[in-house]
Amino acid sequence: MININKICQHFSLGEPKSSLIKIASGLTNEVFLLATTEGKFVIKRIDLGSVRARPKREYQYTENLAAKLHSLGIPTVVALAVNQNFILAEHHHIILAYPFISGEVLYGPIGPVSEEDAKKSGTLLGLIHQLNIRYSPVSTSFGYSYVIPIQQWHEYIDTAKQQKLSWYTELGSKLETFLNWNRMHREADQRLAKNLIYSHGDYFPHNLMWHDNKPILIDWELAGRINPSLEFALALILFSGFATENQFNRQVVKFFLDGYYATGACLRDDLDDAIWGAIGKAWLNWMAFQAKRSLDKKLSKEERQAASQTIIAFYSNLETLLARIPLMKSLLNT
Repeated sequence: MININKICQHFSLGEPKSSLIKIASGLTNEVFLLATTEGKFVIKRIDLGSVRARPKREYQYTENLAAKLHSLGIPTVVALAVNQNFILAEHHHIILAYPFISGEVLYGPIGPVSEEDAKKSGTLLGLIHQLNIRYSPVSTSFGYSYVIPIQQWHEYIDTAKQQKLSWYTELGSKLETFLNWNRMHREADQRLAKNLIYSHGDYFPHNLMWHDNKPILIDWELAGRINPSLEFALALILFSGFATENQFNRQVVKFFLDGYYATGACLRDDLDDAIWGAIGKAWLNWMAFQAKRSLDKKLSKEERQAASQTIIAFYSNLETLLARIPLMKSLLNT
C-alpha cells in the first residue's frame, strides 16, 4: 500500500484530492497520476527487489544526471528533490515524484516513428552526445553492464536441456550460432568501453513524450556511462523500424541521420562494434533475463513458458535484424 499522505508531505505536494491512478507499469516500477490541491504530479514507485532493479543509490545518481542535462538545455522532466535528495524510501521500494507535464508517448519501443519526429529524435540524441559528459555529476561513476558471461549462458543452456524446456528444444541446433553472437558482443563491448559518456542509456521511441510536437526525454532508470556509438546505432535501428517485421522506413533513417549530424555529432567508433553493442544491449541481454526466468521455480508454469516463448521470438527477430544490417550500413554510407 502506497502512503499518499506521506508522499504529499515529504515532497510538499499539497493535500491529495483523490486516490492514485495507475498510468503505466514496467519490470521494476509502477507509475501513477496524483491530483492534489497544488496541481497534478506523477509518482513512480520502484521495486528494489526486482531482478532488473539497480542499487538504491544509483537512482539518486540517474536523477542527478537528468537534472544536469536539463540545466544544459536537454528537454526532460526533472524529479522533485528535498534537500537535493530525489528519493523517498518506502520499505523495499523507493518513491520519485515529478511535476505533471501534458504530453503523449506516441510510439512503441521498436518504432518506427514519423519522418518529422525522426529528425527531431536524432537531433535530441545528437545534442546529448555533443555535451560529451565524461565525468559523473555525482562523486561516483555509474553505469549499467549488458554483457552476459559465457559461463552463465552455458549454465542456462545446460539446465534448459536437462529440463527439456521449449526454448532449448526449438533452438538447440542454433545455439552455437547464438553463442557466437554473444562472443561478438563481448568482444565489441571491450572496445566500446574505451569511449564512454554519461547519457540516457535507454533511448527508445517509447521513452520520448511529445508535447507541442517536441520531444521530452523521460524514464532515466538506465542512465549512466554508455558508448555513444552504441546508443546511436540502437536508436537508429529502433526509430527507423528496422526491428519490426515489415514497417522499416528508409526515409526515417535519412531524417534521423540528418537530425543527428546537424548537431555536429558523428560516429566515433567502429560501426560493427556499435551494432553488436546495440544487439547485446537490446536483444541478447533481454534473452538472458528471460532464460533465467524460464528456469525460476518461484515463477508459475505459465510465466516460465512465457519466458521460453519470448526467447524463441527474440531469436527469430534477431535473425531477421542481422539479415538487414548490410542495408542499414549501406544507408549510413550514402
